[in-house]
Amino acid sequence: MPTERVTLKDIAEQIGVHPSTVSRVLNPATRDMVSQDVIERVTTTARSLGYRPNPLARGLKTQSSGNIGVFVPDLTNPMFPEIVRGAEAVLVDAGYTPILANTKNDRERKLMLVDHLKQRQIDGIIIITALRNDPIIATCRENAIPVVVSDRGIGETELPGLIIDDQYGMRSVVSHLVAFGHRRIALISGPQQLSPSISRHSAALKAFHERNIEVDSNLITFCNDFSREAGHRACRTLLDRDRSFTAIITLSDIYAIGAIAELRDQGLSCPGDISVTGYNGIRPTKWLSPSITTVDLPKREMGRRMAEIMLHRLKNPAGEVERIVIRPTLIERESSGPVRHG
Repeated sequence: MPTERVTLKDIAEQIGVHPSTVSRVLNPATRDMVSQDVIERVTTTARSLGYRPNPLARGLKTQSSGNIGVFVPDLTNPMFPEIVRGAEAVLVDAGYTPILANTKNDRERKLMLVDHLKQRQIDGIIIITALRNDPIIATCRENAIPVVVSDRGIGETELPGLIIDDQYGMRSVVSHLVAFGHRRIALISGPQQLSPSISRHSAALKAFHERNIEVDSNLITFCNDFSREAGHRACRTLLDRDRSFTAIITLSDIYAIGAIAELRDQGLSCPGDISVTGYNGIRPTKWLSPSITTVDLPKREMGRRMAEIMLHRLKNPAGEVERIVIRPTLIERESSGPVRHG
């Protein structure tokens, strides 16, 4: 025989409170109306009794599906799973189900995914990285879907989300290389249709100017995608143009990994001949040889903060737009060192 569903009344009778109190605790929108002690008693008892909410009933009552979309551009990039884990922990704890979508930074794919989630009455969408002038934003607004974004410090001040302090990150890495005596510094930049690439590229040029480093167009190259192969090709392009540089700043750890491999292929050592730095702080950078100096982003914290902003937005849709600045940290490792003289 099928097991009878555990009800709010069952939980309430177990701990001696009214069913409405249990309902408030188990509804993320009203949980903060109840004391922490009661929250812990209700959630512990609900878990021990095997309580499972009825999504259909909750949706009919609250006009909420309990689902939050989490859009990432590339699940094969080691950076994004960490952010997803941070967001997931907060959302699940608040009673929501994250629905993960790999967008591949493709406009049509994103619009298709939004349409699919709209049909499932999605409560909101967290977009971890977005194209500049992304059509998904307008689509979500047209359908009254709350959105939280990251890495969109350019022209999107009306959207809630995170801003990465790339000025601070780039200033840190340029100062680090200058302290080692580097003056001819090359730059491997990313796709300029993506806001993070635009922000980091601009921040790098500003940091060069602040430290009186010449901005030589021969020492700057752009990648069309985020891949190890792109870093390989970019480094080869730089070496073919001008071998006078002593360091390379890359705007992604993936590029740094490819660039170091290209240096090795051409018989050059890192950091002996050329220092290389990355950006993002993905885990493999500390295990490689040489380990890679990088600008580390607090990825799990980013995920947690985005999820918290989304929960606040759902509780107070008309509230002030919340935008949080995240400051990265320079991690000095083996891939950067003093200029070799002679």
